[in-house]
Amino acid sequence: MNYMKKIAIILVIFALVIMFHGRLLYAVDLSLLDFGKDAPIELSADSIDYSKESMTYIIKGNAVIKSAGSAISADEITVDLGNSRASAKGNIRLLSANETLSADELEIDLYTKYGVITRGEIFIQSENFYITGASFERFDENRYKIHDGTFTTCDGESPAWSFFAKEVDIEIDEYARAKRPIFYIKDMPVFYLPSMVFPIKKTRQSGFLSPVLGYSSEDGASVLMPYYLVISDSMDATAALDYRHKKGIGLDSEYRYVLSETSRGEVSWRLMEEQNHPDNRWRLRYTHQEYFTPTFFLKADITNLSDRFYLEDYGGSAGESSQEKLESSVILTKNYPNADVQMEYSRDKDLIYDDAAGDFSTSNQQFPKITANLYKTKIRGTPLNYSATASANHYIQDASYDFTYVKAEPKLSADLTLGRYAEVTPEITGINAKFYLQDYEARDYDNYDSYSAGILVSSQLTRIFDAGSALKLKHLINPQLEYEYRPKQDLYEEYYALANILPERNAVTLRLINRLSTRRDEDGGVHYGEPLRLEISQSYNIYEAKRELDESIVDDRQEPFEPLFIDLDAKVTNYFTISADIYYSHYYTDMLRQYNASMRLNDDRSDTLALSYTYLKNMEQYLQSDITLNLTRGFSFRNTIRYDYIEHNTLETAYELNLAMQCWGVNLKYTDDTEEEKVFLYFSMKGVGETSKLSFRAN
Repeated sequence: MNYMKKIAIILVIFALVIMFHGRLLYAVDLSLLDFGKDAPIELSADSIDYSKESMTYIIKGNAVIKSAGSAISADEITVDLGNSRASAKGNIRLLSANETLSADELEIDLYTKYGVITRGEIFIQSENFYITGASFERFDENRYKIHDGTFTTCDGESPAWSFFAKEVDIEIDEYARAKRPIFYIKDMPVFYLPSMVFPIKKTRQSGFLSPVLGYSSEDGASVLMPYYLVISDSMDATAALDYRHKKGIGLDSEYRYVLSETSRGEVSWRLMEEQNHPDNRWRLRYTHQEYFTPTFFLKADITNLSDRFYLEDYGGSAGESSQEKLESSVILTKNYPNADVQMEYSRDKDLIYDDAAGDFSTSNQQFPKITANLYKTKIRGTPLNYSATASANHYIQDASYDFTYVKAEPKLSADLTLGRYAEVTPEITGINAKFYLQDYEARDYDNYDSYSAGILVSSQLTRIFDAGSALKLKHLINPQLEYEYRPKQDLYEEYYALANILPERNAVTLRLINRLSTRRDEDGGVHYGEPLRLEISQSYNIYEAKRELDESIVDDRQEPFEPLFIDLDAKVTNYFTISADIYYSHYYTDMLRQYNASMRLNDDRSDTLALSYTYLKNMEQYLQSDITLNLTRGFSFRNTIRYDYIEHNTLETAYELNLAMQCWGVNLKYTDDTEEEKVFLYFSMKGVGETSKLSFRAN
């Protein structure tokens, strides 16, 4: 392990040196002019003098020569047609599609493009590159030499950072080599290098990305050093050395590909060789999407871990660290105008069960799972509709269930009206399922036959209010009465629920939905909004009301009224929103059994304050706050706190300070959860250590 540490330290130091050598991942194309031998040349100026003997034009005052999409403008330009040369002086600008060159003096061969530029600056607009030099010399189509040159992506006469070198040799689509470069912050030299090499190509380039420095109470000092590898226009990869002083050495890698405009994917693999752990710890994830046609496609998302505690130790966020399940799926879908068919493989692993060894306690696997849905279709000439769902699935739950089932659920419904007062939608669904049981001694199959029925009566009351010449308010009240019936069964097996067969139910639900919407005429257009939605629903369980009391249960009582449900979304102003969903019990002294409430406050600067409170009786009770402040001159601050009221401790506290300037940035983040403290520092320079998106190029 000591040997591995030494190698890691050497690699980190080497990567940092290369990083600050300024390896660029963008193009700098100095072939600005595109004068071809067959391209006509246009001249324009305030005055044009022509010497027939020497075949020379001298143009002065707003002088411009154009050809093949490129142009030279200057105070004065001399064009020697006999020798195919041009010279210019005073306010020179060379313009091309995405590049601009400014200079004091210029001499150029219009056909070979050999030229000398004095006191010039090249600006590549797409990436905000500035390259300046006391003189530029062009030897051939691809080779240049710049004397006393600088490079930066920062605007202004005194850039925030820049590289300076006495000589820079440039080969287009290859590399630039600088002798004795000096890195400057503003006008202050920071460090010197004997030499430096960086790509100067038109495509994405391989190179070291910005490192991430950190410290945590468990890992000690850490360095994450990523290297970006370009494989082709449609493939690239990132490999990062992850060194943690107290824990060990790891590798974090990603491979991305685009096979066509309808096919792309990514493989990520993270490996950690811990000092005090006998086995390597890892995470592997594969995602892919493939559209064979717009209506026939495949999506895959597969993840696996070395052990149950991996995300707890290496999760990148509080949400990932507290993840309860590890889910994987591969789904093949075919859509039709009135139906769809899916074939699916899915697997989920439990990450919560208290297994000290870190083994996965249970996993649920479904394959092959085939589902066909026939959408709601009207029977011509009648108010009736038909639809159906059919499925077949092999379900395996470790150490519990192993069975296959086939299920069909045809449905018949109707769309009826009571004049203009209400809509009535009755429906009935047949349920037929056959289970083939692998691990049951008593029997090897089970048939389930049942049905469900229901009816929904819905109405709408609306009123429109004028709130001014440009604003109208619409208040909609939507009362609904719903009845659900599923008959009692002699036996309801636990595996029925795994096949999405719902238990018995005989209940009436009254639901009241309020909506307030707006129509505003402003800025020459019409804008719609919904500042308020309030839903209140109450269900009454008839089975529970008729249930016989169990004398063996102390204080047994009938509780037919299910919890009252309230759902609220309100946009009080453009800057203040609140939302809540509440379950209110009628039979307990602490009537609030479950609720989630949140509010968000923001302003025109995108400063935000967000609060959310989650309560589940005897299980969860915590508050989370998020504050983001956009301070002056690119500074922003964020604070996140999650507090557990059951355990009476802070689950997580995070502070983040970010400085985002035009061409550079710094991010400092501190987190403290129940187990460890972490500090991370990220420094970036625009144009140095950046990547671009993949694209597909047809051959």
